[in-house]
Amino acid sequence: MEQEKPADQLAKPRRRRWLRTVLLATAIFICGALVGGGLTFKVIASGYKRSFQDPAVLAEEITQRMKRQLHLTDAQVQRVGKIILEQQMAFQSLRKEFRPRLDDQIEKNRRELAAVLTPEQARKWEKRFARIQRFWLPPLPGDSRDFSPSPKEK
Repeated sequence: MEQEKPADQLAKPRRRRWLRTVLLATAIFICGALVGGGLTFKVIASGYKRSFQDPAVLAEEITQRMKRQLHLTDAQVQRVGKIILEQQMAFQSLRKEFRPRLDDQIEKNRRELAAVLTPEQARKWEKRFARIQRFWLPPLPGDSRDFSPSPKEK
């Protein structure tokens, strides 16, 4: 009978190991999903920014997508590519024309919010705002402005 006691004692740790293994596997899976999602977001965001910096990149991507989806001929691909590139250049010109007005409105919004917030709240908001602005409104080609918070706002 003394031999039965050690067998019962061995059964309990196995259950704990099994539960520990499942929890560890779940944690690894969740971490992998988070890292994969973050990297995917980073790649997509950099592609988005690159497309706005260089109209030829976006025009080429659109042309290739149309070629695949619509089965364009080589002649059609050349003509479509030229049309889309011209459109992207026109859009870039419009962005350059209206961006200063948009930036002025954003700066007005920033000043009005800073007047309402406490200094600590304003610092936190400024960090978030700068990150959002860098993502959604990347600088135009040739624009040397820095959209990060100034040293006093950090």
